[in-house]
Amino acid sequence: MLTQTRQLEAERQKYQTLFETNSDAVVIFDDQGFTDCNPATLSLFGMNSVATFLKHSIPQLGTAIQADGMTAYDHAMRAIDQAKRQGHAVMDWQGRRQDGSVFSAEIAMHAMRLEDKPVIQAIMRDVSERRAAETAKESAREAALQMAHAKSEFVANVSHEIRTPMHGI
Repeated sequence: MLTQTRQLEAERQKYQTLFETNSDAVVIFDDQGFTDCNPATLSLFGMNSVATFLKHSIPQLGTAIQADGMTAYDHAMRAIDQAKRQGHAVMDWQGRRQDGSVFSAEIAMHAMRLEDKPVIQAIMRDVSERRAAETAKESAREAALQMAHAKSEFVANVSHEIRTPMHGI
């Protein structure tokens, strides 16, 4: 019995350490709201305590209207319902920090049972920098295509302007 108790405590300690040291924000919630979060979550949303975070509702942690045009609540509930039905779901989220700044996040949700109650574990990652880099890359690509098109037009015009007088000669 003592050996089993030690093994259980070691396993609990291992999972608690993984939860607390994860660099991604990890949130646990049920039908009543948030039940736990890790330190990375507090850092991501600019909060100083778990108790402060747990007082917030899902829509309070995002922009009122999400990138797909849905309200924050409807956008989140669609993904949560999918996670409940299929066991997992992934969504993009426009988050709002305590100071009002907005960031882009990817959230992976997994339905599970803790202490024999159904909960959802959400793992969030700030992807603002990656999205900004993708946007800059796409803008550079578009600019290069426009330059190539302008160059082609210029060469065609110059060629025409040179050929026309040459035909007369």
